[in-house]
Amino acid sequence: MATKIYIKHGSGTPTGEDIAGPGELAIDIQNKIIYTKDLSNNVIMLGADISSEVIDWSQLDNIPTEFNPADHEHDYTEINDGAGKDLATELADILQHLTNIDTELGTLQGQLTFGGTVDMSTNTITSTTTAADNAGFSAGTIPSPPPVGSENIYFITEKAGDFETHTYNSGDWLISEGNDGGWSGVHFDTTVSVMWDEVGGKPTEFKPEAHVHDISDVTDLQDSLDAKADLSHTHVIADIDQLQDALDAKASASTIMGGTY
Repeated sequence: MATKIYIKHGSGTPTGEDIAGPGELAIDIQNKIIYTKDLSNNVIMLGADISSEVIDWSQLDNIPTEFNPADHEHDYTEINDGAGKDLATELADILQHLTNIDTELGTLQGQLTFGGTVDMSTNTITSTTTAADNAGFSAGTIPSPPPVGSENIYFITEKAGDFETHTYNSGDWLISEGNDGGWSGVHFDTTVSVMWDEVGGKPTEFKPEAHVHDISDVTDLQDSLDAKADLSHTHVIADIDQLQDALDAKASASTIMGGTY
């Protein structure tokens, strides 16, 4: 197609009727902008450096009908993670991970039995449950290897330290694999931090505001008070051990005043 040049002096963007199709040019002389049509028959601008030229709002495609754009919603199938993975797949993966975790926890719960606590700074068992007692454990030095038949009894570390070349932090688990298997450990991440907003039941101010408690709020306080005598009270002579005997051994005040010696 031969090139047709249509000159439009200072009137802005040419209309669709001004350019028949691709290959024809329209020149805005005043603003120094050249226009043509693309293969979809849309008017487009040529030769403009958008970093230095002012682009008119009307020249932009797919602009919102208002600014800021009106509130709107998207179906989750329209959202992806930036790498082409849609939200529905992400949610399915998350749910599958949660299901796997629940399964693993259920398996652990069915296999492991709480046996008590250990102090890894001294390599001692500090407390035992009935299950641990029945499996042959007792308070004292951690046995190595553990007792026969004690598989899956676990102890929680209350004080950090080393045991059998491994370091245990507070909260880690020491698990018996039985006499043939020795000991294994579950080591939890000690770098996890909890934000203030995630703490429940915290006071509304620091230090906590002044407050009082009823006697019933303090364990065993009423029983302790019931066992105490009133501040102002009296006793009869019979309530005091050996007081009557001590009095009987004393001279009468009336006899002494009368001059009998």
